[in-house]
Amino acid sequence: MANIKKLSVSTVYGKIDLKTVLNRDAPLPIMRVYGQAVSQKRGESAYGPWVALLGQFRAVPINADGVLGEPHDAATLHLPDVALTPILVALASGPTTFAIELQVQKASNGKPGGSPYEYAFKHLLAPAESDPLKVLESQMLAAPGGDTDADAKPAAKSGKK
Repeated sequence: MANIKKLSVSTVYGKIDLKTVLNRDAPLPIMRVYGQAVSQKRGESAYGPWVALLGQFRAVPINADGVLGEPHDAATLHLPDVALTPILVALASGPTTFAIELQVQKASNGKPGGSPYEYAFKHLLAPAESDPLKVLESQMLAAPGGDTDADAKPAAKSGKK
């Protein structure tokens, strides 16, 4: 296990292979990240403003064949915005733990001059009972009518063709 200064896609996984990403139909898992965030750090670089999480973190790269590599530990974690934002929201209520698999996929709405790929993530642990969305969902299921959006049927289309 390697202790490094900071965890990021580039320090743990390395360079994204564009051909591999663009030739896949499914997202490409690139690393698992888990730990506890206790605060955040903001700064600015030649690439613009950035936000990092501070705490105890471990990241494990995943090669193209799905094999896990050597774990890396650090007290600073840089994540793509898509994964960072939900953690920052939870962190506003106090220290938060998480476990995610970071993925890269073809950009869903590629723009001229923009990146041909985008990041995505999936949770590796089920939400805690205290998770605000889980609490609200439980309350909605217990209420008269008891449907959530996930259970609701789509509205019938009306109008002329």
